[in-house]
Amino acid sequence: VIFSAGGTVTAWAVQKATRTIPVVFDASFDPQGRGLVADLAHPGGNLTGTAVFTVAIEHKRIQLLSDVVGRSASMGFLSFFDPGFASRRRKLEETFASLGPKDGARIEFFQTDLDTLPATVEAIAERKLALVVGNSPLTAANAERICELVAKHPVPAIADGRRFAEGGLLLSYSTDFVELYKRGADYVARILR
Repeated sequence: VIFSAGGTVTAWAVQKATRTIPVVFDASFDPQGRGLVADLAHPGGNLTGTAVFTVAIEHKRIQLLSDVVGRSASMGFLSFFDPGFASRRRKLEETFASLGPKDGARIEFFQTDLDTLPATVEAIAERKLALVVGNSPLTAANAERICELVAKHPVPAIADGRRFAEGGLLLSYSTDFVELYKRGADYVARILR
């Protein structure tokens, strides 16, 4: 059995390398849609593993932050440049609208890169927006920097993972990756048995 850590990209590499050795992957985003398995309930082939639903979790973060700051608070959604963001944006706008915003509350979207991140966080603070930090590898890699920038402003914020809460953001809502790894270990044990 091969345990493939590193999500979808690593699982694709192992999938190309073998079609016979059983493979358990960790934390893949949309394994069925990305061609790792035929079906989530019945994976078929030699791959199985755990999935994370990052887009659905972003919607839950909008709801949680709205519950905390109130329906009359406007929000800023921060993401690093993503060419496929347009369809995600529409769904996030629908989520915000479904919460019943009051008093003209709105959601604004801010796409940034590492160079413009400080100015983007400052713009969010100047507009007095509550902040939802979107999921991405760049977000995760720059959690400490994002927390430092948010700490300079009185901005209620939510993001993905414990490191953001430890870094001073108001809220965090995330997948329990320890539990995902335990589940992956259980899959490996079941295959070996």
